[in-house]
Amino acid sequence: ADGWAACIDAWLCLRGGDASAADLAFQRTRAVGESIGSPELNFFARMGMAAVCRQRGEAGNAMDWALDGAALARRIGYAHIEGIAWLECGRCAWQQENLTAAGDYFSAALEVLSPLRARLELAQALLGRAAVWLAGGHTQAGAAAAEALEFIRAAGFTFLIDQERAFAYPVVAAGLRSRNKEFSSLVAELA
Repeated sequence: ADGWAACIDAWLCLRGGDASAADLAFQRTRAVGESIGSPELNFFARMGMAAVCRQRGEAGNAMDWALDGAALARRIGYAHIEGIAWLECGRCAWQQENLTAAGDYFSAALEVLSPLRARLELAQALLGRAAVWLAGGHTQAGAAAAEALEFIRAAGFTFLIDQERAFAYPVVAAGLRSRNKEFSSLVAELA
């Protein structure tokens, strides 16, 4: 229970903007995870450390943590957390302004998460991929943006527009500029 308590505390600290406290709590999470042999705690500690590094602007370190988490998830054969790791890798690549890698990571997340019907993570991956494709001028960017927002609306995950604003705002802006009436109406409904 101590490891999960530290993990929850760490995420709350991070959401509250206290990266230093989150860092310490994720280190506690990892120490407990290693001492009791919990791959799940070890995984979430790694994802947390990646998020802390991203918040500090240390995208390279963040990517190292995220890739380590992906390797752990693959090793233990836990597809859901593997998809979560690919999402984090996509966020890290986005911060590094590596659009090709970011798109590949979000697509990997979609591939792993789709059979699981992990709707929240699927929504995040669709949104991330749409933002990356818009930034890179991908030919399917508009369709991907509409698909992401429609999925978010249908699933009731409109809170992602705020929570994932780095990806959501470019997608919403594209919808506001779109000549496609259905897409622009969808954006108006969500915004």
